Amino acid sequence: MIEYIQRSLNDDDIKYINKKYKFQEKRLIFINEKVMKYLPFYSALFGICAVVFFILLYKRSDNFFLFLTGTIFIFSPFVIFRLVKTFIKNTMLQTKLHQIVDSILEKDTAKVVRCISSKMMEFEEVEDEGAQYLFQVEENKIFHISGQEFYETSFFPSSDFELVTIMGPGEENALDFHIHCSGHKLSPILTVPREVKKEYIDKISEFPEVIEGNIENLDSVMNIILK
Repeated sequence: MIEYIQRSLNDDDIKYINKKYKFQEKRLIFINEKVMKYLPFYSALFGICAVVFFILLYKRSDNFFLFLTGTIFIFSPFVIFRLVKTFIKNTMLQTKLHQIVDSILEKDTAKVVRCISSKMMEFEEVEDEGAQYLFQVEENKIFHISGQEFYETSFFPSSDFELVTIMGPGEENALDFHIHCSGHKLSPILTVPREVKKEYIDKISEFPEVIEGNIENLDSVMNIILK
């Protein structure tokens, strides 16, 4: 079965969103904490080296310390600038993450493609174009998906899964995507080698699509995809 649904966000969607964006936020906070740890040190180093450098310069000292303090005096402002820039950038990104989550919750809309299948065929990956599968959804209908977002996990490919596109403000503003599996893990009835796949890879769609055919008849399926 293949089913197209538009619905409100459920608990799994919200859990996924919170987990993903909170992880990103924690990473930004961690980096900013490191920045604030080193910023006072480099600021103090800059001040001390500036004072020592000008004292040595005033005394017309010509030694290693004059060179060392002068080098630090010149280059430490660049380090301080990078640290401040990183802190500001990460703070702005945190604000943006909150805005994205708020937009998602305000829209409260997910476009879902649900696929229920008991038979699946997979293709070996060519270069880095991602995973590719054919799911038998009806007697003579196949659901085709491909891309890097479909790599195998401990739950996917599944006998019952949803491709969930989470929407934001606007009609077609997709903000996030995830796969929710509620069936059991499927094993392929056939794996097509990459040497065979290379013959037609440039002619297949990059987007999920339903095509006619039966995955147990490989030649027929390939002819359909090539059209």
